[in-house]
Amino acid sequence: MDKAQRMELERSAYDNQQAMIKQAEQFIIRFRAKSTKAKQVQSRVKQLEKLERLELSESERTIHFSFPPAMPSGRDILQMDQVNKSFDNKKVFRDVCLSLQRGDKLGVVGVNGAGKTTLLKIMAGLEAAEGDISLGHNVVLTYFGQHQAQELYGESSILDTVYHAAQDMTVTKVRSLLGAFLFTGDEVDKQVQVLSGGEKSRVALAKMLVKPANLMLLDEPTNHLDITSQEVLQEAMAQYEGSIIVVSHNRAFVNSFVNKVLEIRDGRAILHEGNIDDYLAARKQLEEDKAGQQKKEKSQKKPQKSAPVKTEQDASGSGDRKEDRRLRAQRRQQLNSQLKPWKNKAAAAEKQVEKLEKRKEELEVLMADPDLYADQPRWLKVSKEYNEAAKQLERQYAVWEEAQGKIEEVENES
Repeated sequence: MDKAQRMELERSAYDNQQAMIKQAEQFIIRFRAKSTKAKQVQSRVKQLEKLERLELSESERTIHFSFPPAMPSGRDILQMDQVNKSFDNKKVFRDVCLSLQRGDKLGVVGVNGAGKTTLLKIMAGLEAAEGDISLGHNVVLTYFGQHQAQELYGESSILDTVYHAAQDMTVTKVRSLLGAFLFTGDEVDKQVQVLSGGEKSRVALAKMLVKPANLMLLDEPTNHLDITSQEVLQEAMAQYEGSIIVVSHNRAFVNSFVNKVLEIRDGRAILHEGNIDDYLAARKQLEEDKAGQQKKEKSQKKPQKSAPVKTEQDASGSGDRKEDRRLRAQRRQQLNSQLKPWKNKAAAAEKQVEKLEKRKEELEVLMADPDLYADQPRWLKVSKEYNEAAKQLERQYAVWEEAQGKIEEVENES
């Protein structure tokens, strides 16, 4: 095994362990307050305490990247006023207004299909739209989208493709960047035409990043990057003096450097100050306030019961007691009927969680053994199974959380 292969295997092992640690920490934070998950939480805490942490070699740790300097822009970077976009007479979004200034770093969020990529293309001048869009004085814009991987010249090598796009960057610096994006040693001499789709996407991203610019537009830049590459890019973006507009499902990646969030929801664009955590906290508070207001309005609309006319039977109280018992039994039956499907769903999910957790713990024991990394085929097999188990576990957590939430909701309403 040559040095490049050894370093790649070492980085892969490190990244997988970091992902495992992150998942365990997220589980602890998520379920710390749940009494039903106390045992699993303590298990995760002990597991992290016992884990033998892998370290990267010095050469791996020193990989870094900084953006090439660009001329300073004016104070105003981008202005959008009353921007509308439709496809086949269907409105994607309407009346979008946005004003960004030098140094702003904006994350664009929204559900799939909300129009995030379309909005980014409009900003880049690649998509037509109604309304006014203008760039500020001396703004130099670069754009990365997934389609750019198909626009690379196939007969050029990876190194030539990126080096010829760079200005005032040495071959050594370009090689360092490519190393951060998983192209090491002789791999940089591969022709673009023999690369996979994911590899081409990484080359296109690297090519975009070496061009001097003071406004970067990026659409899902981390899709084909490992954790180490994401961290290199993340650190560079945090230190970048220009402006950034980024669409990404990777919350952890975006959260550390954005200072504004643009939410695309129901055809509208809403600007929030702060990072992703601040935006989510604001959304949660808004939803809680809305739910509280609806509950208050509902209680105010509830008709007042008129006092019943007393009868001789009422005077004895036996009729009331029988009726109360009947009503209570009826309410219990209705409640059980509502709860049953959610309880079944929660129980099934919990059973799957226990099964997957057990297998995941077994795989983690294997992955904690340094000898495993020397056997590359076995490491890849264990790593693949671990990643699949982790994905399934995350899905089952979501199912369990949804079911528990519905159970609590039904019980509170009753």
